[in-house]
Amino acid sequence: MADDRSFPLSIEINPSSRSSDHDCFLVPEENTCPLSPAVDNENEIPMSEKQEDQKLCAVCGKNNARFCTNCRQISYCGKEHQTQHWKAHKADCFPVKAVDKSSLSLCDSAKLQGRGASHVLVATRDIKQAEIFFQESTILSAPGPWDSDAIEVAKGRPICVSCCEIIRGYSDFDDDEDEESTVKCSKCFWPVCNFFCESSKRHSEYECKVFSANNVSSMVLNQMPDYECILVLRALGLRENDPERWMKLLNLAAPMDVCMDFETSLFYINNGVKFIRERCGLKQYSDSLIRQVASICYVNAFCNEDHPGENGYIYKIATYIGDVSSKVAHSCVANSEWAVIPSDEDHIRFRALVPIKAGEVITTVYNYKQVCHESTLCRQPFLSDHYFFSCSCERCLDPSELNTFLCAVKCPSEKCDGYLLPLEPKKSNTVWTCNSSTCEMVETSFWVEEITNSIISKLEPFPYKDPMRGLAKQMTETKKLIIGLKKLVDRYSGSHVHPNHYLLLGAEWKIMQNCYYYIMNVKHWSPDVIGLMISIGKKHLEIFDKLSPGVSRRRGYILYFLQSGLLESIRHGTSSLTKSHKKKVVDPEKHESLKKAYYDMMKMRDESVKIFSFKGGIKNSMEEELLNFSAPDQPFLSCLKFLERILDQSIDA
Repeated sequence: MADDRSFPLSIEINPSSRSSDHDCFLVPEENTCPLSPAVDNENEIPMSEKQEDQKLCAVCGKNNARFCTNCRQISYCGKEHQTQHWKAHKADCFPVKAVDKSSLSLCDSAKLQGRGASHVLVATRDIKQAEIFFQESTILSAPGPWDSDAIEVAKGRPICVSCCEIIRGYSDFDDDEDEESTVKCSKCFWPVCNFFCESSKRHSEYECKVFSANNVSSMVLNQMPDYECILVLRALGLRENDPERWMKLLNLAAPMDVCMDFETSLFYINNGVKFIRERCGLKQYSDSLIRQVASICYVNAFCNEDHPGENGYIYKIATYIGDVSSKVAHSCVANSEWAVIPSDEDHIRFRALVPIKAGEVITTVYNYKQVCHESTLCRQPFLSDHYFFSCSCERCLDPSELNTFLCAVKCPSEKCDGYLLPLEPKKSNTVWTCNSSTCEMVETSFWVEEITNSIISKLEPFPYKDPMRGLAKQMTETKKLIIGLKKLVDRYSGSHVHPNHYLLLGAEWKIMQNCYYYIMNVKHWSPDVIGLMISIGKKHLEIFDKLSPGVSRRRGYILYFLQSGLLESIRHGTSSLTKSHKKKVVDPEKHESLKKAYYDMMKMRDESVKIFSFKGGIKNSMEEELLNFSAPDQPFLSCLKFLERILDQSIDA
């Protein structure tokens, strides 16, 4: 299994490069990128007459100059002029460029939807799979948004207004709420982590001055509307504090006329106006300007992806806005993935999930949590309500969702083994027809909705439990949750809906998570728990290799669970094998099976480490745990080497 679906990984930033102090992507140590060969026809994208001017040296205008190999957007006659011009060019030296959607074919243009109403980004050269090809500093960031997962996990705990982390008091694992342990800013009295967050410019130079001067208090520590208004307040503050970023913000797409037609966005915008003009007393900002800025923030936000539905931990509830990043088109089956790298100036980073050809449009999933794991009928309203477009990617147009059958319902005909699929998958009121060629069954969307609602009601008694909140004390409840969800999945799988139905996949994801936490906290566990985690992991790996292909974080998480399950299984198996060695009796078949499991486990572990290295060791995350396991001084490696000796392996851990 692992051999068949593993992807070649070469997580790379140009080895001769480092991050710049500005908004640019890469800055080579030698202050230049290599120039292309003298004869430079390979991998070029078609150029118009205007683009042919790029063949002229940017310094002296000499003809037949050579491209910068990293961005392929500018040319030089030689190394001397390239070095001379590097300071001006480095901010734009990345292998993507914005093009007008009208220059694309009608077919491609119709499929591409996104924040940028008129422009999209295309690759200027071939981009390798897993290559980190673009990074920029954010225009601004702030706490929020408050979706159901964030509300559930925060549970009344305050959010630092500066770094957006959940403030957990003195202990991450303490169930007791202790408001006295919360640090507050000495000037505005809003929650902060420590003195460093209080003195951070993103807080002290923006809302802190306003809140202090106008006595704006957080009446409730996690007052959701107040927290979300901080993003708009900081955005308006750019006008006086950072005019360059202010102009970048105003240039972003903001379909305010469309926003006003949607209840959620209308509430967000109106609340921003009321908070800023009445609570903060900032009369210098007109209603129309606040509405415009709030609309820009609402549409162009990148929301933090470290959420409980994904990796079992949450440490930030944050929103980020980028400049060039906002021009990336959306696709539910994207060719790139984004992540935010926290720092004094947060950075939005993009990595190629699959190889991207020169001239190909860059696509990403705007909100992975709400899009990738849901059926088309769930994704379309979300994209329409939050980003104001209807996606027409290959997955959205396919009733079977790339043969994964995420929304398929069992055909009610007793003589048929087929499944009902939506005839027009983008329409909520579409009719549903059987996919069997010998069946003519047709049902209404209302009938299908009744079935899905019945499953949703059965899932309600199994809410998400934050593993950071005393999970080790709740092993009995965890075991009950695993058993209850497993019975529910078995009851509906194949009899009411397709085994791959998105609701059942969500339940299985909870099972896999809780199986992992169970075996990590219980010394004596049943091998059935490991078997269940491994079987679900293999199933999900096959499904999400279609829905989220390449080196996606979802693949990394699945591999993480699989390798954890295999490791515990091998430990259990080698325990009896060691006793057999003492008796000088070894079962060759069992020995070979364990060796193969060990080899598969190591491959999964190595691949997941490479996938997680995209974002790095973010604290309190699985990425951090797994990356720490890779450190040469970790006891975990000693455990692996011990297993190698038992299994007569010679694999270098």
